[in-house]
Amino acid sequence: MNVLVGKFQFNSRFCLGEGAYGKVFLGQDTENNEQVAIKQIDTKFIEQQDKYIKQQIINEIEILKKCNHPNIVRFIDLIDTPKYIYIIIEYCKDGDLKELLNQKRLSELESFEVLRQIVEGFKELQKHSIIHRDLKPANILINNGIFKIADFGFAKIVNNYSSTNMLKSLVGSPYYMAPQLLGYQQYCFKCDIWSLAVIYFEMIFGNLPWLASDPQSLLKKILNQPIIEKLKQGKISQFSMFFLEKTLTIDEFRRPNWQEVVQMINSSPLMKADKNSIPQPQSQSKTNLLEVSASCDTKSNINSIQPEQQKKRQEIIFKHYLCQEILVNKQEILQFCDGNNVLLKLAFCLSKWVLVLSQQLLKELPELKREHEFYVQFMHDIEELRLSCDFSIDRAPQICQDYCIEYLTIAQKNLQNMSETYLLVLTEYLINFTRVLRDGKDSPIDFEELAQSKLNDYDFQLYHDILRTNLNAIVI
Repeated sequence: MNVLVGKFQFNSRFCLGEGAYGKVFLGQDTENNEQVAIKQIDTKFIEQQDKYIKQQIINEIEILKKCNHPNIVRFIDLIDTPKYIYIIIEYCKDGDLKELLNQKRLSELESFEVLRQIVEGFKELQKHSIIHRDLKPANILINNGIFKIADFGFAKIVNNYSSTNMLKSLVGSPYYMAPQLLGYQQYCFKCDIWSLAVIYFEMIFGNLPWLASDPQSLLKKILNQPIIEKLKQGKISQFSMFFLEKTLTIDEFRRPNWQEVVQMINSSPLMKADKNSIPQPQSQSKTNLLEVSASCDTKSNINSIQPEQQKKRQEIIFKHYLCQEILVNKQEILQFCDGNNVLLKLAFCLSKWVLVLSQQLLKELPELKREHEFYVQFMHDIEELRLSCDFSIDRAPQICQDYCIEYLTIAQKNLQNMSETYLLVLTEYLINFTRVLRDGKDSPIDFEELAQSKLNDYDFQLYHDILRTNLNAIVI
């Protein structure tokens, strides 16, 4: 996704790197098409941290603003938004010194040229009384053969840039830390000289002078394994041996200052030697990732890319995308790909399936609850109706008997005019009706039809008006 910040834009899918306080993206100045590095810092993260973190970010910005030198990464702009702080700096397309050292071992002459350029950058820092405190190959960026000091997150501006101004804060990367920092002792600007010397040793020999699993073990090795013994193991010039022996002196007061370091560099025979071009890192993935993105290339640049180059760049973009996805889902992927454990894979798939179903169920719960309440009420109503019906059915014979007695009484009131045949007809009718109510198998006979078939015309007509309505009420 393309993001526009002021006059700068970048693609948020492609990240050049990620630090403790934010991410770095490759962007572009929309006014002049210059590629830039955009450091994105989450303001919410800053608010949650202590004042020391905030001060680090402020210090980095102030230091970048002060410095203007080819061997120091150039500050371009600062943009503050409600959600993020954006620090826009010079983009170094050739990676960093760490990448270069991972690809090949530099010759002594090549290493000296890198050393010289770093020292030139420190001459600028010295003017502004700045101590870097985190110098390491990863913080030395490369752009067109120019080596630039970067990442001033731990840097500090001191009032009196001298060996008597001592600091106490423990910052930096252990392998490049001066022994004073490893031992939690006071230190001064000469800690950067120690770090520079370790980098120079690593460039020449292809490895670090001391290795250990923790800072205390590293300090013990530094104190017990003199650097001179390590220097004798390699074939290096007298200058490099002398320079490393002096700059890797454990005692800070005996370690050279920056003026003496510059003097040693300028008087070195290597300064007069023919310098080969410093090799650049072969991996250009950081550059390519956003060079092909819409936010960082003009139409003319895209048209100028050869088909084979375009294909490779697209492949890099795709691989980077996969890496980002793998990083985000690292734990799940590791579990899924752990050996040939079929049961584990099955359990993983089932758990995912259950998770999806659970999420669907959560969405349906309110509706299910409403339906449940409706059915509970419905069953309650049905139960009440059933009980009512049971009561009515249980009482049916009694009701029938009551009706029979009631209407028989009505008929008996007219016995003086009632023939014996009529009483038999009435009795037969009532018995038939009672059986129908009880068993429900037959249909009740019609009283009028029964009476008319068995009574003479006189009896039928005499009592028809009296009994018809009352007796037929039972059928109804």
